[in-house]
Amino acid sequence: MLSLYLNQAAELKRTTGEKDEFGALGYEDPITVRCRHEKRSRDVVASDGRTLRIESVYYLAADDAVKTGDMLDGAEVLFVEGWIALSGLAVGYKAMT
Repeated sequence: MLSLYLNQAAELKRTTGEKDEFGALGYEDPITVRCRHEKRSRDVVASDGRTLRIESVYYLAADDAVKTGDMLDGAEVLFVEGWIALSGLAVGYKAMT
């Protein structure tokens, strides 16, 4: 079902969680993932109360786990939501940059 919807590609760089001597996060080698990319500008309120300006939304399959701090097409992932089917099963991720 999702394979028809995820008809675009994005470069995903996952964070290693470790920082270098300058305090910058390290990243794994980039991989190409199937996605649906939509340019959409909106404000989102984070769980800590901060308002984040979102410029793009990426829909990714469940196999392509993404988290806050990762990079999609060179932009930092600021917010991630699970993409849940009507059956209640997780089918993917909605990542916002």
